[in-house]
Amino acid sequence: MSSLETYGWKVGTAFQIRDDLLGLFGEEEETGKSVTSDIEEGKRTLPLVMAYRRGTESQKEKIKSIVGSEPSENEFKAIREIIKETGAKERCEEMAEGW
Repeated sequence: MSSLETYGWKVGTAFQIRDDLLGLFGEEEETGKSVTSDIEEGKRTLPLVMAYRRGTESQKEKIKSIVGSEPSENEFKAIREIIKETGAKERCEEMAEGW
């Protein structure tokens, strides 16, 4: 891979991770899209995948029961808490900054 390709890959990856985080923790007024849209669409974003892999069985069941549906406000808050509790949010932030 050339230096330019490597640079492009790293910038693109960092952008996508940041976009995934904004899709869950951003403000709709800033992002221009619903913060629940990725969950409703069942997108397997890095924060969700990482939270699932790191989560307890209970957390995994909660994620599976919510992703792919229109979450209530409490369900959406639960997903965000799981992402934080498992350290997935922090790790994704580190990864986006590290690229």
